[in-house]
Amino acid sequence: DFGNRLLNNVVTDYYFYGIYMYCQDSMQVNGNEVIQSRPNISADAIYLNDVANFECIGNEALEASDYGLWISDANFLGFSSGTGIVANNMISSTGDRGFYADDFENVNVYHNTFVGTVGGYINDVRGADFQNNIFYGTDDYALQSLDAPASMIQTMFDYNISHIAPGAIALVRAGPTNYNTVGDFQFNGYNNASLQGDPGFLSPFDDLHIVGVLPYDAGNPTLGIMTDIDGDPRPLPPSTGVDIGADEFVVTTLDAEPVAFISPTLPAAAGNAA
Repeated sequence: DFGNRLLNNVVTDYYFYGIYMYCQDSMQVNGNEVIQSRPNISADAIYLNDVANFECIGNEALEASDYGLWISDANFLGFSSGTGIVANNMISSTGDRGFYADDFENVNVYHNTFVGTVGGYINDVRGADFQNNIFYGTDDYALQSLDAPASMIQTMFDYNISHIAPGAIALVRAGPTNYNTVGDFQFNGYNNASLQGDPGFLSPFDDLHIVGVLPYDAGNPTLGIMTDIDGDPRPLPPSTGVDIGADEFVVTTLDAEPVAFISPTLPAAAGNAA
């Protein structure tokens, strides 16, 4: 099929797939909200299979039981000379990968926020570009690729934030090797602008907007993604930089100040205060 568009829908009560698109050229899956409310440990929020020249932009799919966003056979084996775009998505899975890309070629993955047992899993990826994303692993890894050594996938990654919850296995697994810090996963000048640490979600899994500071103004401003998932401009004034992840935000000013001393009263007696 050619040119199909799935735009600005709310999908609820799904059992196997919230959104499933198969054998599509030049499709758009943009601005949708996917809500799982029926129990099924195998439920995937968004599954795009055998797609080319596609857009997957500005979707929110939170607390999926299985894969959050699964893209398979994207521009695979020269099927398309075009480029796909995955941008401004907020995705979380409580039981599996937040983002799963398999047989994935010539796709730009920009300004997404992915949370899952593995934040992002990639397999057979070629010619892709991963920038300004947050990968948060709750159980295993922030980022995992079983089929590629670090030297191969490092060239496709930069300006990303990786973070794992306490008790997770390692920050990154590439091929047979675990990497525990973002510094370990930098190579010959590649991936040098990526960061490690807690991005500061409003609520992990169910609200991935940012109340922390790490992603602030830390992104690559040259990618051409001019708004965030909420339609806020990127950069968001008064800032002149762009933030990593799907949410563009302004750091809250710390404006607390003392206005009165309740105890001790003045004049205070000499000695230590109780």
